[in-house]
Amino acid sequence: MCRSSCNTITSVQAVWFFIALLGFILIPMSLAKANDDKASAVLSTSEAPVLPWPWLDTRSKLVEEKQVKEDDFFQYLGTGGILISMNGEAVLADPFFSNPSIADLLLLKDLAPKTEIIDEYLPPLDNLKGLLLGHGHYDHIMDVPYIAKTLPKDTKVLGSQTVVNQLISSIKTFDSINVNPILADYDTKLLTWVYLSEQLRVMPLMADHAPHFAGILVAGGQVLSPLSSMPRDVLDWQCGIPVGYLLEWTSKRADTYRVLYLSSSAAWPKGVPPKIYLEELRKKNAGFDLVLLSAANFVKSANYPRKILQATRPQQVVMLHWEKFWQPFKPGSEEAVRTNEVSEFIRIVEETAPQATLYLPRRMALLPLSPSIKSKSQGSY
Repeated sequence: MCRSSCNTITSVQAVWFFIALLGFILIPMSLAKANDDKASAVLSTSEAPVLPWPWLDTRSKLVEEKQVKEDDFFQYLGTGGILISMNGEAVLADPFFSNPSIADLLLLKDLAPKTEIIDEYLPPLDNLKGLLLGHGHYDHIMDVPYIAKTLPKDTKVLGSQTVVNQLISSIKTFDSINVNPILADYDTKLLTWVYLSEQLRVMPLMADHAPHFAGILVAGGQVLSPLSSMPRDVLDWQCGIPVGYLLEWTSKRADTYRVLYLSSSAAWPKGVPPKIYLEELRKKNAGFDLVLLSAANFVKSANYPRKILQATRPQQVVMLHWEKFWQPFKPGSEEAVRTNEVSEFIRIVEETAPQATLYLPRRMALLPLSPSIKSKSQGSY
């Protein structure tokens, strides 16, 4: 078990963990309930103008009209989970479907992947090139041991030392990469890329994780040596160093397609691509095509997501990790963890990146990434 390996769990942390979880249930933070039939208007914490919720439905008109190309799409898998396919090559990140209940978490029950749910909802992964893992908490990597059985054998698995050490017994047959030594930050001078294929490369970024409660990040330790068995309860799954990812798909037929992925909120300057990279983009009058940002506890991360939006100048923004991930995985039935925080996130994006289209996706929602969208990445700022 991780507790004996990393010695970071204390009784004080456990108490704060219980308080934080109960707070999600008992504190009446929602100011309005989202309507499943249309976008609901809700007040933000700052009393800003009321904004509609930009739903991306599981069965959107774009999907029904078959405007999603077979090879070019984004899919939201719930919590921090995403799948992106571009030019026939895909990346999967932080896949999580099992959603243990509040009772299982509070009682420190052993957690295990719900294989029947994963089998029902996990998309086909035949063209997968990489599995990217943001950090080591249960709601980001707990399902990986089961999902790994379905991955193509040449899939590269990227994560922090803690993530790799916690999963080593299930990913040892893959090319697993501890990205800690190559993490880039805002001041990095030498850019290091991991090539998943000739046209797809990834730059791991130093990211962050907002505290859960009273400035405390529960299960925030590192696992410095490989575990002989998988972590068990919620407090066994250690965060490690949070990692974000900058992705580029290149093609002779189209412009470079750029994506930023953060599955946890990051206080400035963490989570932001290197300054020298951003300066080169500005010289080309270019920005990011797609920015994927966690909304979980984002108000506890300084200048997030404003600074990231200013730096990346995205054409599309998708909110991740916004829904209650302790409720059963049922697409279309999602509820916001904190309704007013979702509205505040929307307000910040609308204010900071008016050029961007913002989406609040339901689980399994599909967003087409068409050539017309790709072309906007050049000369439109």
